[in-house]
Formats: sequence, structure tokens, C-alpha cells
Amino acid sequence: MAQKIYGIDVGTYSIKIAELESSFNNFELVSFYEHPVVYNEVLTAEEAIAATLEKMAEDYDLAEGQAYTALPGSYTSTRLLDMPFGNAKKVDQTIEFEVESAIPFALEDVVVDYHIVESSKTESTCLLSYAQKQDMVKFLNIFSGSEIEPRFVGCEPVELGSVMKLGMIQPEGAYAVLDLGHTKSNLAIYVGNDLYFSRTLSLGGLHLTQAIAEKLQVPVPEAERFKIEIGQLAGDAQDEMSRKISQAIKSVLNRLLIEVKQTFMNIQENEGQVIQALYLCGGTSRLNGIDHFFSYELRKNVSHLDCLDFSFNKLADSAWCRPIIPLSLALAYRGAVGKKLPDIQFRRGEFAYRGDMDQLSGIAKQAAVIGATIAFFVMVSFGVNYFVLNSKLDKFKGSVAEAAGKVLPTTPTRMLESTDSVLSILNSKILEGREVKKEISEKFDNSYLNILKEVSRVLPPRDQLKLDIDELSIAGNRLRMEGRTVSFESVDIIKTSIAKSQYFKNVSTGNVTKAADNLIKFNITLQIDSEPEAVGLLEGGH
Repeated sequence: MAQKIYGIDVGTYSIKIAELESSFNNFELVSFYEHPVVYNEVLTAEEAIAATLEKMAEDYDLAEGQAYTALPGSYTSTRLLDMPFGNAKKVDQTIEFEVESAIPFALEDVVVDYHIVESSKTESTCLLSYAQKQDMVKFLNIFSGSEIEPRFVGCEPVELGSVMKLGMIQPEGAYAVLDLGHTKSNLAIYVGNDLYFSRTLSLGGLHLTQAIAEKLQVPVPEAERFKIEIGQLAGDAQDEMSRKISQAIKSVLNRLLIEVKQTFMNIQENEGQVIQALYLCGGTSRLNGIDHFFSYELRKNVSHLDCLDFSFNKLADSAWCRPIIPLSLALAYRGAVGKKLPDIQFRRGEFAYRGDMDQLSGIAKQAAVIGATIAFFVMVSFGVNYFVLNSKLDKFKGSVAEAAGKVLPTTPTRMLESTDSVLSILNSKILEGREVKKEISEKFDNSYLNILKEVSRVLPPRDQLKLDIDELSIAGNRLRMEGRTVSFESVDIIKTSIAKSQYFKNVSTGNVTKAADNLIKFNITLQIDSEPEAVGLLEGGH
């Protein structure tokens, strides 16, 4: 049965939720929901967001499934921390002492986690992320009325970059992803396939709206409408109002670009990484011409991020949500896959997810109540109807003896008259069956091990042949494996080597293709020889 996984992007303008259905190693994007946050004078900002989330949970039936979310970037801080150890275990043992002197808060007042972005034998570079506990409590309270209990709470700018793991071809060297949000923007920097740095910039679409309102001397709601309908950065404005709106927008974006440039320069000067390209996403990235404006100002390749042009996307219409889905999709992807992603998780210690334990505890309590209720009624019924129950008990014993006689035909009749005797005999038979099962299982596992040893024996040494096996299955006397190697010639060598074994025949290759990482993907199928020698291999005799 497919598992529902929700990636929840809690924004100040709207809440975005990506829904994946995951089964085994496959997942599909089946739904995407967005709902604006409605603010008023009665509710605080957190209460308005909580009310919106509660409505979405009710409207879209989100109570079932696993929820993954991230603490907003406005609550978190990140920084690079150099450690004089290359060993991950030593880093974990000592980083707490380094953190204490690196952050402006007492350690007991914050939640902290880290991710090793680079390491050698003698040193490591860690991406440190932390937030105040009071902000963590405030954020988790948002979910309390919706019956959604997130099992993972990450860091927004860190999680954003995970969307690049969905299969997109990354540019060579370092590149950045900039999510232009409502009140802030998240910036993630990657080197190849690995996260290197992330931060949150305190400028977003709301600041553009406020600049327009000040420039035109109009209310903020009207300025928001002008930004959406008239705002543009491409070409020359045709009238005075359009020019003023464009000027207001550029004044804010230039401030944002200064912070982006400073970040790029800092990474280049201190870490030796030159940012080659920038991907834009977020609601504010919909501004007409913003990609060309950023490209001109930064002197870099800038394009819009498209993370939906893949087979897992099953949305009927996805054009409208392409700019705003990346963070929620990245969070849901973590729930579906979770492998080889930066492990910055704030739900640890006192904030650890206890949903599974609570659910088991609830089931145990219900079972205890049901058991106690049954016991009570049994006792009352026994006291009131003793003779009736005694008669039924005799009939039950007769039924047990009759059924046991059919299952154990060689057992003397007198031994079947006692239910204790019947249970003892049955338990003895069960234990015998378990021993037989264990013996068969050991023999079965041993045969598999011998087959794998034979495959390993006939293949060339690893220093002569680079080979990664992704999947291996054995059904009857047929073996199939999928893997990756460095060249088509290597695939032929693998096939030829296996075919030389006296235990294998009908060796064939299939689906030999070149993958995005320039490795050669292939699968090999073969038949285990049914001659006596090969049978000995299956039976553990090799």
C-alpha cells in the first residue's frame, strides 16, 4: 500500500503542501495545495497561520500520512564551522564545545544541528544551524490544532537545496538556488551534488510591495495589485506609473543583490568556490524579467528552477505551481527517500518526534480497556450462569477433542480428552516445525551465499574493474543483477567473466545505457546450471 507523505512549506504569504505517494523505491507527486494566510486584527500572525493550516488539513484530509516541514529561515541562523578533525565521530563528540563559543545564545536555550560539508583526514568543515527553543515551541504550536504532527523539522535554506537531488543536471562547479519568498529569501549553495552553505536573507516580495506603496503613495493592498499586474524588469517602462513601479522594485532587489554578492564573494575568498550559476524560485520569482535583471547585475547564468519536468510528476496542471513548489517538494522528497541528504533535524532531544510511540501507547491502552471490560462481563456471566457455562465448557472440550483427533490422528483418544494435553502436544509439534524451518532457512541462506561467492570469484579484482551493484535478486535457478561501471567495455568484461564459470550459463546483458553521471548502467541475467556440480553449489557444497 502506498504511503502518503506531505512536505509542508509554512510561509507568511501562503502555506504550500506537496503530497507524494511512496511505495518501495518509487514515488509520485499526486497533489499540491496552496492556501493564502488570512490575517486580521483579532489573530496574531502565528494564530492566523495555524488557522490556515487547520483549514487545509480539514479540506484536504491531511490527518493520515507522514508530515515533513522546516523551521522558517527567519527563525534559524547558519554558519560554516571549521573543525580540526577529519573523523566524523570525533567531530560529533567535540562540536558542542565549539558551538558554545560560536553562537550568541546559551547552549541550553537553543536547538542545534550540523552537517559535514567537506572533510579530509585532518580537518572538517561543518554547516552549523541553530534556532532558539522558544521559536521552536512557537512553530510546533502552529500544528497543534490541525492533527498534523511533523516527524521532521529541518532548516528551510538547507532543505531547499535537496530539490536538486530529484534528477536535474547540475552545472559544473558551485551554483546557488535562491527562493524569493514573501518576507525573506533563502539561499542555498551547492558544489556538484552536495550542499556547501545556506543562509536566509531578510528581503522578499513584501518589501517590494511596501516600496511601491511608498513610491506611489497608495495603500499596501493596491501596491500589491500593481506589483502583480504591472511590475516588470524587462525592457523600458511605457508610462510614468510603470517606470515608478520598476524603480521601486529595483531599489529593493539591488539591496538583495548586494547581500547575494557578498555571500558569493565570501565563499570564493574563504572557501575557494566560485559560484557559476543561479536558479530562481519562489512567488517573487514570477516578476517579469527578474532572471535577466539578476543575470546582468551578477554577471552569471541565471534561470528559473524547474523541478517538475520528470516522470514522477502526476499533476494534471503543474505550470501554475512550478515557481512555488520547490521547498515543499524537497521536504516531501526527504520523507520518500531520505538517503544522502543533509541531516539537519531540529526534532531531537526534548523536541523528538513521539508520534509512533504515542500511537502504540494509545493502542495498548485501548486493548487494556477492552480486555478489562471483557474480563468483567465474563466474571458476571460466570457468576450468574454457572451451570450453563459449565455445560458449554464440556461441549467445548468435546469440540476440541474432536478437532484435535482430526489434526493428530495417531494420538490416543484418552490424551485428547484433556485440553492441557492437546495444547502440550500441539506446542511440541510447533517447536518441531520451527526447527525444520530453521534448518531449511540456514540451508537456503547458505546456498545464496555460495552463489554470491562464485560471482565475486570470477569477476576481475576491483583495482582492475570498477563495478557498483545496485540490485541483485535470485529466483529459483535464475539470477539477475543491476549495476554501474565505467565503460561499455567493462560491461563486456563482466559478462565474459561470469560466463566462464562452470556453474552459470545463458549469461546475457540488457538495458546497457549511459547515465547522467557518465557511468554505464546495465543488467545481467543468468541461469544457474542444473547439472550435479551446480546443484552442489545451490546446496552449499561449493
